Amino acid sequence: AYIAWWRHYWTDPRLAWDPADWGGITELTFFGHEEHKQIWTPDTIIYEAIESEFQIPGGVQPNVYSDGSVFQSNIIENRLNCPMKPRTFPFDQQECEFTFGCWSTHGFQVDVKPRWGKLLYPEKKLWGEDRDVPFDLAASYRPNPEFDLIEVRTTAEDYIYACCAEPYPILRFKFRMRRHSETYNYGLVVPMILTTLAGFLAFVANPQSGERISLGI
Repeated sequence: AYIAWWRHYWTDPRLAWDPADWGGITELTFFGHEEHKQIWTPDTIIYEAIESEFQIPGGVQPNVYSDGSVFQSNIIENRLNCPMKPRTFPFDQQECEFTFGCWSTHGFQVDVKPRWGKLLYPEKKLWGEDRDVPFDLAASYRPNPEFDLIEVRTTAEDYIYACCAEPYPILRFKFRMRRHSETYNYGLVVPMILTTLAGFLAFVANPQSGERISLGI
């Protein structure tokens, strides 16, 4: 499970206005119980999510600008099923992938693309110094005590379903994590190595001493 801010940017020409006709107003926020539901908002979801819960009841009011651009930032908690592959445990790396896109609108109506922008917290970024990325860690990010997040990949593609001729734009997010092996090294691996070496010491003892079995035990 994770909590994230899903930030959406889109343009709706129907919402544009001339600030000169409205006292120089260039931005509006739809406050109230139902006002924000009167404008179109994207029906984006995470396809693999077992459970998604908005942290603000009723949704977040979008900000609308005079040129028709709209911004909405939703804080949402998602629970995903991420199968583990512990073949090289405890030195394993795990990958968790999920897909983000619209549920009912296809690519001829809405095009979903990652927004490329500068990182808000460059001291925490996991990539090259000058690379822009569509994913960032919040200041409240707390590292997992068992895994290190070492890479996040984002790819955009058009998916064609067997039912429909229209393409459906999706974003694929892939998280790569590396397990902390120090605890297992000192608590599991090193004791097993020492125990194995101690077992071989029994063959070093003089067979005439009669202590091989005792030493092995």
